Amino acid sequence: MNEPDNDLDFNSILAQSDPAEFQIPICQVGTEPSIDPSGAKIKKTAHLYVLVPMFSVDNDQNPNDAISCSGVVPGTQCGAALGTQLISLFGALPEAFKANPLVATQ
Repeated sequence: MNEPDNDLDFNSILAQSDPAEFQIPICQVGTEPSIDPSGAKIKKTAHLYVLVPMFSVDNDQNPNDAISCSGVVPGTQCGAALGTQLISLFGALPEAFKANPLVATQ
């Protein structure tokens, strides 16, 4: 959830002054807003825990299997460049970043 003083697309413009920031969904691991989607204080809202599959079922070594660059936040690493980076870091392309993961992801 984006709040007025956030900059989830890292372009140095706060969301309150950056309408483009709301045109692409941005999900970031480890962030928690102070309000829920209804605008109520987060204290009264159940936490949502998300498991991020940072493993590869098939030891994928093809960087072209990474999520495409279509519809991503401008400046975000994606496609083969993302695949290459993740393979160098994790030894394989994690399911969480595949265009067609072999495990259920959302």
